Amino acid sequence: MSLSSRRAVGVLGLAVTAALTFATTSQPALGADLPAPPAAVAAANAPKVSGAVALTSLTNMFASYGNGSGTNGSYEALCARWSGADGTQSVVLPGNRRLWSFSDTYLGRPSERGGFFVSFLRNSMVVQDGATSSDPASLKRTITGGNTCQEKNQNREFFERYAHTPIRSNAIGVSNWYWNTAALTNPAGDKVLKFHVKNSPHLDLWKEDTWAWTLHDVSDFGSVTMGRSPVDHPNPRIRSTTPDDPATLKVDETTHHPILWGAEVVRDGGFFYVYGVAKVHATTASRELFLARTTSFAGLTNFSSWNFYNGSTFVPGETNARAVGNINTSPGFSVRKINGTWWNIQHEPDWWGGDVVAHPASTLWGFTSKAIRLYTTPEGDLRSPKYYYHYDARVHDGYYTDQTVFSYNVNSDAKTVGCGPVIDRDPTIYRPRFVRVPNSSFKASLAQPLSATPTKTPSSPNPGTSTGVGVPDTRWFYNRSGFLGGSDPYFSGGCPNLQPRATAQVVNLSAAWQADGTVKLDWTSFGTDMWYYVERKVPGGSWTPFRFDGIGPKSWATGTSHVDLPMLLGVPKNAAVQYRVQPFPKNDKRYHDGAADQLTLAYSNVATATPTG
Repeated sequence: MSLSSRRAVGVLGLAVTAALTFATTSQPALGADLPAPPAAVAAANAPKVSGAVALTSLTNMFASYGNGSGTNGSYEALCARWSGADGTQSVVLPGNRRLWSFSDTYLGRPSERGGFFVSFLRNSMVVQDGATSSDPASLKRTITGGNTCQEKNQNREFFERYAHTPIRSNAIGVSNWYWNTAALTNPAGDKVLKFHVKNSPHLDLWKEDTWAWTLHDVSDFGSVTMGRSPVDHPNPRIRSTTPDDPATLKVDETTHHPILWGAEVVRDGGFFYVYGVAKVHATTASRELFLARTTSFAGLTNFSSWNFYNGSTFVPGETNARAVGNINTSPGFSVRKINGTWWNIQHEPDWWGGDVVAHPASTLWGFTSKAIRLYTTPEGDLRSPKYYYHYDARVHDGYYTDQTVFSYNVNSDAKTVGCGPVIDRDPTIYRPRFVRVPNSSFKASLAQPLSATPTKTPSSPNPGTSTGVGVPDTRWFYNRSGFLGGSDPYFSGGCPNLQPRATAQVVNLSAAWQADGTVKLDWTSFGTDMWYYVERKVPGGSWTPFRFDGIGPKSWATGTSHVDLPMLLGVPKNAAVQYRVQPFPKNDKRYHDGAADQLTLAYSNVATATPTG
């Protein structure tokens, strides 16, 4: 799970049934108009805390798999294959296999991201043969909800071309989605229980509704397709908070946050312990920690069998649950017993991801603010141009007897001027990283109260300042800078504020009749991920936008050229037809045709089609 620009990723909310038929003869390759992403800091250069080192073999395994290793790299080879995700979690299966579970997921060729020919899922799974292997070839299949490799099928309606998510609601028209949390096998090893968080759209992002679970036979993971509807907990306990301030809050404007059980599950002493988390406040990533237990694996799906920690013991009734110990946690974490002590391994609960730390306790409910620092991520830099953040430290069992392996996820809050996520442009960002820590480093005697995480103050280009008329804007913008008091107002998912650019940014529009009776249009680019509405004015007429089928919503060009056929309107060849172009950011819905209170940008110069030479 994350708080990220990727929430805007997916099929555009425009009426695009004819999107691929509008000529775009000069569409650049994805990323061609962006400066090269900054080189990642080598993991070996990250501060080594308590002997933690990057486990590059596993990191590279997923990078290679996502890049299409072992294939010819074609669309057909990769259209149903994992290429990047977050929410990384794993469980060892019988037969020396491992089930990897992910939350938001890209499929397909990384170079196609941001275009029409990749699918985006809310969760996915990858099955590995060889539970401790780091060979990309051991990752045997990506599990989706089916309907893969249809993105180019123009015999289907546009929105029917995209792959389905495997763990999803079966109700038609429901827009909620599920992210994975904990998973475990039953004692017999033939079933896997997966917990999930159910979310739904809220304003520009989302809100957490409840928790849910799915129970799988291990044989379910032998196929590349799965369609499962989780069992939602119907009445989650709500943790009331101080009412949020709607004038400043932009992430989750609910004032009551549910306890989300299943964040972590631990077996100990004849019990299955289930951790739950609830937001302390919607403007922070910090969560209170709750604990329940039941006596059997079957009891995990029978909520009435649970007893809840009330501050001193375990009693029936969720209303008796009280926060555990003196600790706040991040949404993704793991609890393990190492050297006879229980450890809560997590990112410091900082909005943008702090160090990975470990809190010791003698009991599963005794965690305090004392911790040891395990690892400082090399990507932990919110400054321009990377704006990286990191989250969800989770342990992966079964690799070593004397070391602990955990992963964390990396994302970026950078957006292009057209509000496109930079993870569309740099696929190396949005993939898991792995770290190993010697178990000898887990010493409870070394734990100290954590000092406050240094305040991060991201810098950002001022979106009110253009790169210059006629100069394509290829900068990366920090899409939450307004949320933290910066110059870029946070609204509509954090898109750059283009309204101060009152003058035309698209210039040098030219129009020329061709010998075949068409008119060729060319213009300069506004910047990355900017699209264009084109309008014409025939002699004696008025300005008319191009529309799908002539009557539908405005059509658009995704590149900087277009071929028109005015003679189909009865316009004689070489007539003085005029044209103008109006840019709009492709991922900012406020500029889309038909939007309420639609925003607009300045038109280009007017170009009159010149006669054929």
